[in-house]
Amino acid sequence: MSIINSRELSPEASARLRALAAALGSHSRVERVQFVRQFLAQKGIAQNQIETFLTQNLKRFATEQRGYQEKLEEAGKAGDPMQVLFTRGRCVRPAAFRSTLRCFRITRLRTLYA
Repeated sequence: MSIINSRELSPEASARLRALAAALGSHSRVERVQFVRQFLAQKGIAQNQIETFLTQNLKRFATEQRGYQEKLEEAGKAGDPMQVLFTRGRCVRPAAFRSTLRCFRITRLRTLYA
């Protein structure tokens, strides 16, 4: 797990972030590093802010995932599979869901009227 109980990054996660930040500062030709470097540049993240930016985002993501897992576990205790499915559906971000639904509708309309 990336976060320990005190909401701090685990030593392993911290080490991986430091290694990524170091790789981003080098002339690495690894595709993943180049992708992250390009993403951070598009976001306007300065070189001296990279490690802080990555740390904050990993903490946020891990906290969201932990909350999601806790909600699913709580729903599973009810013994009703439909409750788990309902909970999964409610945990999806509405904007992402609407976008996916819109793409599905457009695709379906294209196949119906093609």
